Amino acid sequence: MRYASIMAAVVATAALNLTHTARADGYIYIYKQPNGAYLFTDKNVNKHNYTLLKRMGRPTATASCLGITRSILKKRARAYALTVERIAASNRLDPLLMRAIITVESCYDAHATSSVGARGLMQLMPTTGAHMGIHDLYDPINNLEAGMRYFKSLMRRFSNNVRLSLAAYNAGPTAVLKYDGVPPYPETQNYVSRVLAHYRKLVNGG
Repeated sequence: MRYASIMAAVVATAALNLTHTARADGYIYIYKQPNGAYLFTDKNVNKHNYTLLKRMGRPTATASCLGITRSILKKRARAYALTVERIAASNRLDPLLMRAIITVESCYDAHATSSVGARGLMQLMPTTGAHMGIHDLYDPINNLEAGMRYFKSLMRRFSNNVRLSLAAYNAGPTAVLKYDGVPPYPETQNYVSRVLAHYRKLVNGG
């Protein structure tokens, strides 16, 4: 069954059993259950008789960008410009790339929260923030510190390959390693394209 048909079947049943032994990790999973029904969940189901059909990348906080005009976005960006420059420089990262990531992730909304619980300007999951030593991800400076340190770790891991690092930021490094490239998740491929498009605009003075 095609992905679109699977999604239709899931929505039509509207009966999502999320009580299986599972661990939420910020991604969206589609499983085929032993009885043939489809399970659409944000949890990694640890059952051998469940067939994983698709894992999708972490969604960004798109609600934070609804109705945001270019002038509002620029005003928000200016408020964090010096902080982004400083933290990017301390991590030897391109500040324009960091600005592109923030734009796509949250439209510079420090209080943004995605549907899977990613938080703040750079939309970090609490587990990622904790790994970076940061717990208050709604604090702008803490969020930028943790987000850029995390992205720097991905750049080191993927030999400074920006596309792979962006894909790993969205879908996780394991997915990038599994597919030896940008994973075939529409969300992740779209994410990488959007960030790079924003980056090119910034490089060209947009």
